[in-house]
Amino acid sequence: MFSGPGVDDLRLVQSQAVPRDDVVARRIAARVSPSGGFFLYGLLYFLGPAFAIYVAALLVAVFGFAHGLDQVPIPPWAVMVSVVGAGVPFALSWWPYGAWVRRRRADGWRLGREGMLQDAVVVRCSHRRAQGWPITSATVEFGPPGARQWAELSVGTHRAELREGASLTALVHPEGRCCGVFIVGGLLCPAVKRRPRVDARRRQE
Repeated sequence: MFSGPGVDDLRLVQSQAVPRDDVVARRIAARVSPSGGFFLYGLLYFLGPAFAIYVAALLVAVFGFAHGLDQVPIPPWAVMVSVVGAGVPFALSWWPYGAWVRRRRADGWRLGREGMLQDAVVVRCSHRRAQGWPITSATVEFGPPGARQWAELSVGTHRAELREGASLTALVHPEGRCCGVFIVGGLLCPAVKRRPRVDARRRQE
């Protein structure tokens, strides 16, 4: 009953005890790990590492045939074999990306089902523009005294509620780096916990 688009994420999470049902888990997972983000990262991966691996494998195959056949240019059948053969390492190169996607989706689902609400405070915030687009980056702190944690988040606008010292509510799971912070209207903004070694260095400073 609370899953409509007009109902804020915070109210939806507060409406159920842990473990929450699949409706809540699916919505929270979609917030912290949106499909559009996977598509964008996939495109960058294709244009970067995956494409480089394919080109390298293709060149190795072509030069291998040229050396083995002692013929330049190599015959059409060798070109075809090289093109198809280079697709094998290209396909295998997507395994790390696929594993990352599965891990992020699992983290988002677990956060929706088992995540706990905690009070958070903004300890650092910056507003800037990138190519004319407003961006707000912030660091939030949460957790009990002596076991404080930090998480980083960015939103594609300048939000008045994201300012140093502002009190917010975070949704966190102790076993995952994926978390979220509720901003205006109860909307869940995805965030990522800092790694422990970063937190230790911050305490030393």
